Amino acid sequence: MKNRLPAVVIDIDGVIVKGRSIIGNSPNVIRALLEPYSEHRVNIPFVLMTNGGGLPEPAKAEDINRRLNLPKEECHGKRKLEGDHMILCHSPLRDPLILDLYRDKHVIVTGMYEELDVALYYGYNKAIHVEELAVLYSDQIPNDLAS
Repeated sequence: MKNRLPAVVIDIDGVIVKGRSIIGNSPNVIRALLEPYSEHRVNIPFVLMTNGGGLPEPAKAEDINRRLNLPKEECHGKRKLEGDHMILCHSPLRDPLILDLYRDKHVIVTGMYEELDVALYYGYNKAIHVEELAVLYSDQIPNDLAS
């Protein structure tokens, strides 16, 4: 039987950070996972995951780097988190098969933060936020939903 490398998936909210607070030893754990391969250490593949969103993956990585006091850019062998380390609730919408189907179709985006910007960043050319849609077609929205 072949030896297989483990991979690690770590939840962000409630494991790495909680609100504005860093949880436990999480900065050191992330730094250890980011260490380059050496004779004595195996480079373990990992991702950070959250059901939150509102930012593109590279921006989320930069946010976590800042919060964990990781380097702003790779230097002297010290690595930082990259967008590829992030899986956010909307990350599946980057899939080329999905994007190719909906790139030039009208898609409705919901959420509290910058989800419309994320959809446009991914390449959804006709994305519209549900709140904008409600303003454009206010006569079509039931009164109890419009407020």
